Amino acid sequence: MKQRHIRRHIRKMCEPIAKHNQSMAAGLLSCCPTLVSEDHQRKNGKWLRHEKTIDFVFKTKENVVAYKVEVQTKDVSSAETVSLDMASFLSLGDVEHGKKVFKKCAACHSINKGGKNKIGPALWSVMQRKSGELSDYKYSKALLDYEKQWNFEELNGFLLKPATWIKGNKMGFAGLKDDKDRASVILYLNDSSDVQLPLP
Repeated sequence: MKQRHIRRHIRKMCEPIAKHNQSMAAGLLSCCPTLVSEDHQRKNGKWLRHEKTIDFVFKTKENVVAYKVEVQTKDVSSAETVSLDMASFLSLGDVEHGKKVFKKCAACHSINKGGKNKIGPALWSVMQRKSGELSDYKYSKALLDYEKQWNFEELNGFLLKPATWIKGNKMGFAGLKDDKDRASVILYLNDSSDVQLPLP
């Protein structure tokens, strides 16, 4: 049998193996030195003949997806606060600065003791209050279903990005991006309460 015919048979024999395991197919070929002339040497997946490169005896499909991996993405709502050192964060703020920043909120929320609901619920003693707890205010379904107590972490996340922290809530406020402003408002809310939450 002529050498080109031998190579053809070797190629057909190794193609099914190469689809699953290229190194195994290469190993089978290396075990058959008599089937390939001495002037053919394998190097880096190619056969060299007289310093000219020709195709390797078998080919495999490239960029074949063997399996698909499903990756779950985490909601950005808690990503920026989950590893936050709350004590260090709150040290950035102060109550008086928070009182000034709160003026952005005063059109929709009262903060004084005994204050009435406005467009938004009254915020006196909001700290440690359960979301959606005031009986005389009509909350969004999102806040009613949230069922968590307001604490430093929850307020920080909500004030940063209200729309993503509790999706579906109806507060039309973009959030406080500045850390000092946000920390100060949280301290001011904690101070505006019958019972203050101990600082971390």
